[in-house]
Amino acid sequence: MRAAHLFVYPIKSCGGVEVDRLILDVGGVANDRVFVLVGEDGVHITQREAPQLAAIRTTLERQGLRVVAPGGREIILPYGGNNGRLTDVRVHRDGCHGLDQGDAAAEFFGDYLERPCRLLHVSEKHPRLRHPDGVSQPFAVGFSDGYPLLVISQASLDDLNTRLAEPVPMDRFRPNIVVEGSEAYAEDGWNRIILDGMVLEGAKRCVRCVITTTDQGRGRRHPEQEPLRTLARYRTDTTLGGAVFGRNYVHRTSGSLTRNARLHVA
Repeated sequence: MRAAHLFVYPIKSCGGVEVDRLILDVGGVANDRVFVLVGEDGVHITQREAPQLAAIRTTLERQGLRVVAPGGREIILPYGGNNGRLTDVRVHRDGCHGLDQGDAAAEFFGDYLERPCRLLHVSEKHPRLRHPDGVSQPFAVGFSDGYPLLVISQASLDDLNTRLAEPVPMDRFRPNIVVEGSEAYAEDGWNRIILDGMVLEGAKRCVRCVITTTDQGRGRRHPEQEPLRTLARYRTDTTLGGAVFGRNYVHRTSGSLTRNARLHVA
């Protein structure tokens, strides 16, 4: 088996970037969900309530993160963010902090969403720490839903697509690592992954939401809530409370993972 594709999503709920290497450190995955949009209520803004965020494209360039909205308007965000005002934000059940990225960024995203918002960057001095059930030790993570890494096998998507009237691409599920060479849903049982000499600890399977029904190119919902509706028919885990697809992982050492690296599981 191999890690055929690697992805990061620099701004939570905006477009992702395929990369040749994932850099993992004590704060999470480099350039992955390091920015988040926050409403006036202090709650993170995602595709759940703003599906049009999916249509915002991001690219990693030498001068910074280039962000392009539909229509061509763009902004460059510096790597590491601006050292702005420390601001409270709620990401699902977690209260955490981020650094405000200023009025220009707020105007760019506010104009696009047609609502007031602020853009925050993770704060190295005030990391978001988590210790959910089923994970051996606490870990730091950016603004992802809950875990640093999401792993999905290509075979799982292939199996799902045989059940759909219209197949969907992998970007509907926003994984970090796509594995080729396994059986469908084999990742459900991988309690440990060894990749490029690094150990990834298996956490809970990923419960899927309405984001999977959003066309990631156009930012529009599927009128019949696919593929979530089909997933619910055969992949619902009542103990987790929804349809599952892919598995979350936590890294325990710093280092990097390279595309096409051989993958071993236990």
